[in-house]
Amino acid sequence: MTSPESVPDDVPIDDAVEQSRPLAGDDEQAPLRDEDSPPLEADAPDWQEQHQAVEDAGEDDFR
Repeated sequence: MTSPESVPDDVPIDDAVEQSRPLAGDDEQAPLRDEDSPPLEADAPDWQEQHQAVEDAGEDDFR
């Protein structure tokens, strides 16, 4: 939080007030979605594909 003395005179009052507000706590920013369901911005099939385990056959090893 900034003190009124540290805000320059050319800063608009509304901006200075917003900068002097306390920060939101981490509890207020906690995610509310279920980890077992896809987010709203993702398609369900794409989300499921991203969570599937991939078996590595070692074919990428160079000799």
